Amino acid sequence: MEYADGIAMYDVVSLGEAGLPGEVVAISGGVATVQSYEYTGGLAPGDTARAHGRPLSAQLGPQLLGGVFDGLLRPLSGAGEWLLPGAVRAGEAGRTWSFVPYADTAARVSQGETLGEVRGVGPVRVRVLVPPGAGGVVERISPEGDFPQDAVVAVVGGIEVRIGDSWPVRRPRPVRERGGEPTPLTTGQRMIDLLFPVARGSTVAVPGGFGTGKTVLLQQIAKWCDADVIVYIGCGERGNEMADVIAELAALEDPAPADGWQTAR
Repeated sequence: MEYADGIAMYDVVSLGEAGLPGEVVAISGGVATVQSYEYTGGLAPGDTARAHGRPLSAQLGPQLLGGVFDGLLRPLSGAGEWLLPGAVRAGEAGRTWSFVPYADTAARVSQGETLGEVRGVGPVRVRVLVPPGAGGVVERISPEGDFPQDAVVAVVGGIEVRIGDSWPVRRPRPVRERGGEPTPLTTGQRMIDLLFPVARGSTVAVPGGFGTGKTVLLQQIAKWCDADVIVYIGCGERGNEMADVIAELAALEDPAPADGWQTAR
């Protein structure tokens, strides 16, 4: 597409009347090349393309726990709103989260410090943190109560802090350090735990040819390891395999208490 000044690489672009989501993948000679992330049937030369002025981002927050999403974080469970062309992400209309403040008004905080917690989402502590690059005096913080994900629950140094946070997918989240000594991850597979132990926080590859059991092994680890949160990403998987793992994971019961954060504190 031809473009005016201000467009940048990896900016999100809406294509055509339906607003099909796309991303700028090349810029040359006043022409931007956009990769569409949906079926482009009906899109024709001369249709409008609107740049959003921001990169492709993920909406981080408590709604991710227990959810099933497509590659653009559109929920695959429930109603089929996400199937509508141009629906970048179906919202959590009407859903609220229980917020408990930890910081006090007029307190001075720096990036990464805890402002509060979201409770009732499982055994994992979901913290609301001071955003990267922010810090200063807590000008306002909401009292304990239920709020939607996009509600402003605190203002720190003039920056609004919400329960959910939009973050560019190509920018790594900053971390301060890795804490603690390496500990083994119990995978639930005796052969792996004995012959090829896996450390928590490490990266492991499972190479192999077609039909050698890679996906089955990953599913077994996802179902039976002692991790608090499982993020299962299926890329290039067979449709029947993805259907099986979604059904099996949904049927499992988490042995950790729903309010495990209370004993962890």
